[in-house]
Amino acid sequence: MALYTSAGFSLHPAVIGYGTVSPGTVNRDQRVRHADAQQVDVVDAVDRHVRGSARSIDIVAMLKEPGCRLLLLEDRGYAVAKDDRIVTLGARDEEAATALLKTALAEMGGGKVVQVNWLTAKQQWAIRSLVTSGVELSPYGPMMVRGLSDPPYPYIPSGGYG
Repeated sequence: MALYTSAGFSLHPAVIGYGTVSPGTVNRDQRVRHADAQQVDVVDAVDRHVRGSARSIDIVAMLKEPGCRLLLLEDRGYAVAKDDRIVTLGARDEEAATALLKTALAEMGGGKVVQVNWLTAKQQWAIRSLVTSGVELSPYGPMMVRGLSDPPYPYIPSGGYG
């Protein structure tokens, strides 16, 4: 943390959602569809809006990982998810972000242990969704950002890819 802070990053406390999704607490939003790397232009547009820059190469690399899938909600948002975690999520608005998160959780299945990392205070939409689905929250260490006044919103970063 000291190294990042000395390099100009700002520190934002974060929590992790880690636990079992209670059966019947989340449903798949029918507007959310599965996509592939061919639709990375939609992800780029959302990332430019939310993060200030695109990251096509990173998203394509994520989708090559076994079990990763891309969820899209029109041109409003995306999620990269695995069977047990959200890899990253970005959206133009909270309603789209919530629909994507709940759909990913529903696809992971009730009774399965899942994790959603790097949730800061601005991500109340995600925190509410996790709490109502029965997933527990725990302190997780800081999220560090540079060149931004606050972490991107609504957004869930992907650790190594940002």
